[in-house]
Amino acid sequence: MKQAQTRRLSQAFLSLTFIMLLVFAVTSQAASSSPTKTLTIGALFSLTGPASPTIKQGRDGAMAAAEWINEKGGLTIKGERYKIEVIAEDDKSTPDGAVAATNKLVHKDKVKFIVGPIVPQCAMAMAPITEEAKVLRCNVNGIGHPAEMNPKLRYTFATYKNINHFSPTYDFLVEQFPKVKKIAIVAIDDPGGQAAVPVSQREAKKRGLEVVFTDRYPFGTEDYYPILTKALDRKPDAIDMAVGVTPWFAAMIKQARQLGFKGPMFASVPTGDIYLLRNLIGKDFANDIFFVEPDLKSPKMPPIIKEIKAISRKRPGPICSLLIWQVGRRCG
Repeated sequence: MKQAQTRRLSQAFLSLTFIMLLVFAVTSQAASSSPTKTLTIGALFSLTGPASPTIKQGRDGAMAAAEWINEKGGLTIKGERYKIEVIAEDDKSTPDGAVAATNKLVHKDKVKFIVGPIVPQCAMAMAPITEEAKVLRCNVNGIGHPAEMNPKLRYTFATYKNINHFSPTYDFLVEQFPKVKKIAIVAIDDPGGQAAVPVSQREAKKRGLEVVFTDRYPFGTEDYYPILTKALDRKPDAIDMAVGVTPWFAAMIKQARQLGFKGPMFASVPTGDIYLLRNLIGKDFANDIFFVEPDLKSPKMPPIIKEIKAISRKRPGPICSLLIWQVGRRCG
C-alpha cells in the first residue's frame, strides 16, 4: 500500500482533528482542581456481528479518550469539574441490537450523552429513542444519508460526514492515476451504500470518468467473486469500493487481484484499520490502494496524538478521543 498516498488523502481530516484536540488540551490544563463529579457517556458500537472486526475499536478509542481527558484534569461544565466514565454497549451490528442497547443506556443507565454507533442502520434505529428522551447523540461516522442527519433530529449532531471526502478522493484518483477512464462502483447494500453510490457517480462524471458498472452486495458478504466477475466483465480501470469495514475491503481487494484486476482500488472513507487491512490483503496484492485514513504510526504525528497513543497501547482506536471531546464540549 502506498503510505504516502494514505497520508495525503487524510491530511485535511487530520488537521481538523489535531487542532480541535489541541484546543481541548489547552482548555483542560488551564482548569484548576481535580474532578469532583462524574459525567457518564454511553458508547454504542458493533462489538459483535459482521461489522465488529474494526468498528469495535471505536469502543477502545472512547475508553482511551476518557482516560486521556481525565488525566488532563477532566472537563469543566458550568464551573464544575467532572471526570468521564464511559458505559459501552454492543449494537451487535443490527438495528434490533442498537435499539436494545440504546434502551439500556437511556432508561437503565440514565445517560444523557451517547457516542456512536457507526453502522448507519443502527444509528437510524436508535434515533427515535434518543430524540424522545432528549439524549444528545454524536453520530460519529455518518455517510450522509438523509435519515442519519436531518432537521427533525434536534438532539443528534455529527463529527463529520464521509460524503465530504468523495470529491478530494476523486481529485486524488485523477491526479495520481491519469490513465484511469472507466470506473466500477461496488458498494454495500445498506443506507451507507445507498447514499454513497450516487455521490461517487456524480464525482466520477464531473471529472470525465465513465461509470461502467454499479452494483451492491448484502451486508456482511464474504464472497465477492460473483459481483467482481460481473464488474470486471465491463473492463474498468479502477474500482470504487464506496463504504465498508476492513475485512470487507480486504476480501474484495484480494479477490479482485486473484481474478486478475491490477488497477487502483479505493474508497472515500476510512477502512477502520489500515494496518490490519494490509495484513489481510498480503504484500503481493497490497498495491495501488488508497483510503481516507490517518497513518497513526507516521513519525510526523503531532505530539498530542502520541500522548493519546501512549494511553491506548492496547486500544487501537485513539482517534475516537475527538468524539468524546465533542460530546463533553456540548454539555457546557
